[in-house]
Amino acid sequence: MNVILCEGKHDAWFFDEVFRDFEPERVYTLSSNEMAKLQRALGNYHYLRTKFSIIVYGDNGRYDLIHKVLPRVIVDTLGKIPEVLNIVVIADEDNSKYEELFELLKKKIIETLKDKNKFQLPPTYDETEEYLQIFYPRRKGCLKVRFFTIPQSLELQIATKAIKYHSEPDEILEESPHEVLRQIALKYYNKNEEDLVRKSVDWLRDEEWLKTIVKAFKRLLEETRDEES
Repeated sequence: MNVILCEGKHDAWFFDEVFRDFEPERVYTLSSNEMAKLQRALGNYHYLRTKFSIIVYGDNGRYDLIHKVLPRVIVDTLGKIPEVLNIVVIADEDNSKYEELFELLKKKIIETLKDKNKFQLPPTYDETEEYLQIFYPRRKGCLKVRFFTIPQSLELQIATKAIKYHSEPDEILEESPHEVLRQIALKYYNKNEEDLVRKSVDWLRDEEWLKTIVKAFKRLLEETRDEES
């Protein structure tokens, strides 16, 4: 099973569209930042995995994603799922460097694992070039956490392409990216921002950051199939 954790509803719609190229009938997406729904889904994991191979969850910004959602997912799943659970975290850089954000993510994971209120036995933590791997003592299964970033923000990436696609004046980018999306959705998509976001996947396919995520995800699905066979 693969759990994709991203920043918000735009990200959830976007990556739902991206990952449907791989598993069109097996993507389960939660675009609202209702952590309880994600917890219920993971709590019903053994049933869910018979129907879906990818869960996409959009939260409420980078801080909550790293400091609240990821630790909660780790606590709710580590040692409770007897197989590999892949967790992919995708965050906006927002003027930060990838290395800084990755260190922040690792620090939060280690802090969570050392919390005796969350784990009676200290989990084992390891790091490879591609992911962070976490095991729980005397239990089967493990978590593999991968981290990717989007330059600046997904909204800005979409807004920039949407302006070019619809021949809007560049000056519109002086507005916030969220406002640009609202205006273009109003003008061209009958106010439907989801349609705009899903359309933007076609505009952004050749961007290096998205190609990196797609390439890694292809490899991840191959590994998942090998582990299950």
